[in-house]
Order: sequence, then C-alpha cells, then structure tokens
Amino acid sequence: NGHGPAPTAQTVAYGAKATTPTAPTETGYTFGGWYREASCTNAWTFDTDTVTGDTTLYAKWTINKYNVTFVDEDGTTVLKAATAYDYGTAASGIVQPTTPTKAATAQHTYTFAGWTPAIADVGATDQTYTATYNETVNQYTITWKDGNGGTLKTDTVAYGVTPSYSGSTPTKTATAQYTYTFNDTWSPTVTAVTGAATYTAQFAQTVNNYTVTFDANGHGTAPTAQTVAYGAKATTPAAPAETGYTFGGWYKEAACTNAWKFDTDTVTEDTTLYAKWTVNKYNVTFVDEDGTTVLKAATAYDYGTAAADIVQPTTPTKAATVQYRFDFVGWMPALADVTRDAIYQASYGENPNVFSISYSLDGGRNANENPSSYVYGIGVAAFQKASRPGYDFEGWFLDETYTQPIQSISNTATGNLTLYAKFVEAEDDSDEEEEEDRPQPTAAAEVPKSPKTGDEGQNINWLFIGLMACVISYRRRISKCHW
Repeated sequence: NGHGPAPTAQTVAYGAKATTPTAPTETGYTFGGWYREASCTNAWTFDTDTVTGDTTLYAKWTINKYNVTFVDEDGTTVLKAATAYDYGTAASGIVQPTTPTKAATAQHTYTFAGWTPAIADVGATDQTYTATYNETVNQYTITWKDGNGGTLKTDTVAYGVTPSYSGSTPTKTATAQYTYTFNDTWSPTVTAVTGAATYTAQFAQTVNNYTVTFDANGHGTAPTAQTVAYGAKATTPAAPAETGYTFGGWYKEAACTNAWKFDTDTVTEDTTLYAKWTVNKYNVTFVDEDGTTVLKAATAYDYGTAAADIVQPTTPTKAATVQYRFDFVGWMPALADVTRDAIYQASYGENPNVFSISYSLDGGRNANENPSSYVYGIGVAAFQKASRPGYDFEGWFLDETYTQPIQSISNTATGNLTLYAKFVEAEDDSDEEEEEDRPQPTAAAEVPKSPKTGDEGQNINWLFIGLMACVISYRRRISKCHW
C-alpha cells in the first residue's frame, strides 16, 4: 500500500486461515495491520477470518510526527516551541519564528544570520534549530558646532577611535558688545568614541567699536561719521541746512519718531541717525486774465511740490464775441514746482469764428468748389455757378425772392448764411423729326418743381401743361418737360 516491501503471497485452502506474515516496515511510518481494501476500512483477523476466494490484503500505515523547535543563540531561550510536523514535511513548510534579534552593545551591532543547522525537510527524528548572528563594530556620529550652535560638520567614527575636526574655521556671531575669534579648543574635550558626541567650538572675545553715521534724510549735507566705543556717547554734530526746509534735530529712524539725545543715549551698535526736516509751505493762487478775478484762492503747498501735483481750478473760459471765440491756452507764468508763493494768470488764444454756408439749389446742382463755411477775417472771394439741365444760372441771392444778389463774402462778415440759386428756363432749339424716326423714350421725365406761388387751380393747370409737353416730346430728339 505504497510503503515497505510486501510479504510473499500465500496459497490457502478454501475455508482455511492465512498465516500472519512478518509486519513490513517503512522509515517515518508505523504499520497498522492488514485490511480487506486499500482504504483500510475493515481489518483482516488472521485468528478467525478464513479464505473463500483469491484475496488481496492491504497494509495500513500511519505517518509519524516529529517535533521542530527554534531556540536563540544561547541554546536555551525558546524562540518557537516544539511543533509536530509529519515526516517528510518540506523545509519550506516549516513555520519559522519572527526574525530574532540580539541587543546591540556600545561596541557592536548584531544582525540575524540564519539557523544552525540549516533548515531541512522533516526527518525521522526531532530537530532543534539555533539562531546565529553577524557582529558589526558600531559607527557613531560626531557633530561639530560653531559658536552660534549651528552645525559645522558631522563625521562618522568607529567605536574606540578619537575624532579630529577637519572643516572650515568655526565662527561665532558678534554680539553688540563683543567680537569672537576661534581659539582651537572644543567643549567638551575631544576623546575616543564610545557613543555619539557633540563638540562646540570655543572663542576668545574682543570689545566692539561702532560707527555712528549721520543721514541727512534727503536734504542738506550730512556730518562726518563718528567711531564710538560700545556704551559710549556720540558727539553732537553741526546742524545741516536745506533751502525750503527747517532742521528739527537727529532721530533714531528715518520716520523721525524717536529723538537721539546726545547727552544721555549711548552707542550699542552701528547706528544711523536721521535728520528731521519740516518742509516749508508756500501759497499758490490762480487768477483770470484781468489779474484780479480769483479763480482759485491761495492754497498752501509743500516746498518742492511738483507742478503736476498743483490742483488747478476748473478750466476757465472767456466769453466769445461775434468775430472771435477764445480758448484757454494755459497759465502765465507756466506752472512750476513750488519754491515760493506764486500767482498764475489765465491766458486765452483768439480764434476767428467759422460760419456755415448752406445752399438752396431749386433742383439744380452746386459746384464742388463752393465752400460749406467761411472764416471771419477771410470771407469768400467768389462763388462758382450752380447748374440745372435746361436752365441758365443767373446768380446767387441772399433771399428766396432773389432781390439780394451776392458774389462774395467780405472778411468782416459774420453769421450763418443760406444762398439761393436762381435759374431761368433755357431756350429750346432742337430739330423736329418724323414720327417714324422718333426713338422710343427710355426713362421717365424729370419730376417738375412746383411753382412758388399760385392757388390749387393754377397748380393743376401747370401739371396739365407739363404732361402735354411730355406727350408731344416724341417729335424731339431729347425728351424734356418744361415748367
């Protein structure tokens, strides 16, 4: 049944009993008797069972179990208690304990290296596996610090080795009172490494001197700077001067909030003192062209105020005359930066008026050369003729009744004008032709202009006459309707 050698077959008479054979053996298994079927459900009892036919008996086997134990390097500390595994269980099927560790010492660090003996398939005996470790000499971080507590350099040094500094020269930031110089010593004293250590550079100290600088704060000439020992007093310098400003003493900040008191204040650092200035103010007034009418009352401005920042009054105006209009052109004198009291007077430019010319053409067409306006002081030298087909132009007039002729506009004329073109019907001398030779008209006749005067009956008469003229015009080379 898969294990050990089978006994020799027996020949047994019907009804007789088989002889109990020698029990087979198999490493890692225990023989459990003979059975009637391979699944070993029903045992064969040699004392009582008789043979009644050819019979195959099957050996029953039980697999043996063996204990596997894991212990630490000392051989006594159990890392995983004995666990029973079937004989032949593969090494990969053996459950190992959590990777063991060994506590580091100051000198060494240990890392798990494996098991001894090496884990193997489960054999026919119990097995114990012992942890092994690799040993590494410890390295420690040595930190070198400057006088400000900042890190200069870090080194990694083996246990037992004395470190030495090889970086840039350590520094320590000067205080208000002292400047520091490295003196080639460290605190604590450098010794052989037994663990991580920090060494801080040591310094010699020197009392500081400071510069007191005078800032004229944008005006005048600054006094010469002074060198003053820590804790001593600066000497009061000569007061500066500036046109347009009044000097107001020396201050600790450019905003001139806190005054420096030369009799009590002491120097504890490089110091800049700032001159305080009060800007002088000057009045700016705007008047009209007459020099007396005030356009904007006197307004105080700081000395040096830019001309562009002076608030001007609303743009002044000067009433136009028939001949001229006046445009504001600026101030006299021209606006300038504020340096003193100033009065600015309005100035105006004189421009001749421009007048319009409109034309009433009575159905005619104006000449392109005729202007639509004229300028006072220039006028118009002459007007060109207007034209109207079938009519003669008789001139320009200032009235609809053609009683005021006009040929030009003088340079002293003023006012907008309307000019009326006067036309009279031209004499028609075209030849008549035979009706059969008459060309067919190709366009409608020109719409006649209504008479200027007359009642409704007269209008109808004129319309009738015009239509009749169009009807008979076929006898003429050029069709015209006359009114």
